[in-house]
Amino acid sequence: MQKSFLLLFRKKRKLLISILIVLFSIIAILIVPYFSKVPRTMVPLMNIFDNKVLVIAPHPDDEALGTGGVIARSVAEGHDVLLVVMTYGDSFKKAARVFSGKKYPLPEDYVRLGIARRQETINAMSILGLPPEKILFLGYPDAGLENLWDSQWDSGSQSTLGGPLTDSVLYQDAYNPGSPFIGQEVVNNLVEIIKNYNPSEIYYPDPFDDHPDHWATAAFVKYALTLLNFQCREYTYLVHRYLWPQPNIEEPSRPLLMPKELVGMGTNWIDFPLKTREINLKKEALKRYPSQEAVMEPFLWAFIRSTELFAQTNMEKVNEKGAVLKDPVSDTVERFIEGSADITEVVLVKLGNTLRITVNTREQFSPTISYVVSLRFFGEEGVHRIDLLVRNGNVDALVKASNSILPDTNKNDRQDRMAII
Repeated sequence: MQKSFLLLFRKKRKLLISILIVLFSIIAILIVPYFSKVPRTMVPLMNIFDNKVLVIAPHPDDEALGTGGVIARSVAEGHDVLLVVMTYGDSFKKAARVFSGKKYPLPEDYVRLGIARRQETINAMSILGLPPEKILFLGYPDAGLENLWDSQWDSGSQSTLGGPLTDSVLYQDAYNPGSPFIGQEVVNNLVEIIKNYNPSEIYYPDPFDDHPDHWATAAFVKYALTLLNFQCREYTYLVHRYLWPQPNIEEPSRPLLMPKELVGMGTNWIDFPLKTREINLKKEALKRYPSQEAVMEPFLWAFIRSTELFAQTNMEKVNEKGAVLKDPVSDTVERFIEGSADITEVVLVKLGNTLRITVNTREQFSPTISYVVSLRFFGEEGVHRIDLLVRNGNVDALVKASNSILPDTNKNDRQDRMAII
């Protein structure tokens, strides 16, 4: 009886596995056409370089995935390139488990992973022709940049983050060892680097990137550029988007297509065609990240394409006519299921000293969902921030940093204050 039950269970299990394989095959078949329908006419070609190129990457390997071809071409043509890596990539749990051979890695295991990943970037960039002295590692917390941008902004707000369990930059070969894990310190580093290097073009993550470290890096870079009022050509690159890139295989004869849901978001997408030599160099460079190859190999190879993809965002001015910031619709499983959490656009209208903020969602606002609106205001007296929590029909102002200001809903003649309605 027991043997019969076990045999029946095994047969059912085999049937279940077969069904799952068929389902995944169907999904894969559906996904490829979905992305192949992206209109190519919207993507012009980019083939312009100035003599000083700055690349900023959140983790070791992002620089090769997003800009490996750009780095290879820039170096080959004699342009100066500087690479800045925000973290040591030391808190990737899956990679730490494989790297250490432990189910529960210790803080020192995460540190060893960070040291190894730093060396992987140096090895990979040497393939592209970039020497170690042209690479700066800042050492801020992997999987923690969002915290620094949001709640750990000033002195006194730092806390322990990441696998190494530290509250400051612990690597002695970092750009500024001992720097506290606070957002203001990240800005200080980026401002200093940009001022000293004076790049003519800069590459950094796209704000539509799904990874918190990536969009936070984009926010930090834009903050530093705005603070400096620095003018140069800016290009952003994607690494993480839901079900992107597809297919997850090496296809050196096909271009890297933009995610379909990002079409029409006010972004100019630009193709950078790669030469055969550059494709081969990028592939060889990606092989120099064994810690990542061990846990996400198909994803790495998906960036071996005939082009690299960059974006330039059209910045709208906030005035009485209003600025509309669009957001992709139903672009993740969670947002597809919960339409009230799926923001479609944010409209900003400035009327005198009043800033009217309208947040539109795909479905009606839900009392069970909290919405957060964060604003940064740059002026002669410095930078101020407003953070609003909208929940169950109520709007609460949050004090998250020393430069937080409370919204004034009454008439106010002061030029450095804007009413929020």
